Amino acid sequence: MGGCIYARGNACPMSEWNFFYDPEAVKIVLQHCHQTKCVIFPYDCFSDISFSRFYEQFQKFKLSFHKNSRLQTNYHFIHKLFHYWIQMYQSSSLEDRSGFYFNLVDFECLLCYLYQHDVITKSRHVKCDVELAGEYSRGALAIDWLPHPPSANNVHIIESVNGQLIFQKFFELLESIQFNHNFSIKLN
Repeated sequence: MGGCIYARGNACPMSEWNFFYDPEAVKIVLQHCHQTKCVIFPYDCFSDISFSRFYEQFQKFKLSFHKNSRLQTNYHFIHKLFHYWIQMYQSSSLEDRSGFYFNLVDFECLLCYLYQHDVITKSRHVKCDVELAGEYSRGALAIDWLPHPPSANNVHIIESVNGQLIFQKFFELLESIQFNHNFSIKLN
């Protein structure tokens, strides 16, 4: 997870947090991407998937948790997790009118990677680099959108994802996992 395609940063005007704070490390990774598969899920993919939408989905799904006694512990685990997230982000003053303005981008990115064939709606192979300096551009992901031979493209960049399906996949995953009261996990 890192970078941003459309220069809508969250660390500075053009850069995503991970890329902004260590562009030198990003550059090293991008230089070696020809040797391994490199997939970038940029911040832009998740910037419109807010916690408030995720929480709304949780409220809908909790009905199914109440109908199934095995899922009661799952519900309590997720409820505690949401409560923690709400406290954490409210303390950082990142709230909108609904009370929630924060994205769970790392969490959503992990779900996208797990279910990439289902949730990714647009992606392509491109040549990428990172800007190392600049007041507004340090850490900016530099994408060469021009066509190149496949050997020149070093990154598979994800341009958009289906946020609704990410939520659905998460709750399907919850239904397939059984938590005990100590919140350790037992796979069915």
